[in-house]
Amino acid sequence: MRAKYLLQVHPLVFSEDLPSLSKELQSDFERLFKPILQLSPNDGGILSCHKFKGKLKGHHSLEIIYNNQEYRLVYRIYDKPIPKRVKIINFDLLLVLTIFLQQFKVHNLAKALIFSNLIYRNWLCFKPDKSTFPK
Repeated sequence: MRAKYLLQVHPLVFSEDLPSLSKELQSDFERLFKPILQLSPNDGGILSCHKFKGKLKGHHSLEIIYNNQEYRLVYRIYDKPIPKRVKIINFDLLLVLTIFLQQFKVHNLAKALIFSNLIYRNWLCFKPDKSTFPK
């Protein structure tokens, strides 16, 4: 099947995120997750997906459970300008993000995920407020 979206991956995903994951997850990233995002990024295909609201509109997260641990693959969808594209921002274990957020006194896991990824990766510059994150 032909890809509907051009896929772009943040360089730190290759240099930091993937090396810290198991060989199975690294393999799944190439043969499963990337094709799913190229074909159906809005609904996550066969994987659980959720959309963020507010200033993070357009950001999505695939929720991946592997060996009883939850991982999140965070990406953003750009429908315009053409070509349509998906940018993968982060792929990490959810616990790592929780520890980061505790330092900033943010206790919601969804907030932790988005806050840490976007600040650390410098993809967006914004001041988070209550409307930024899903409830």
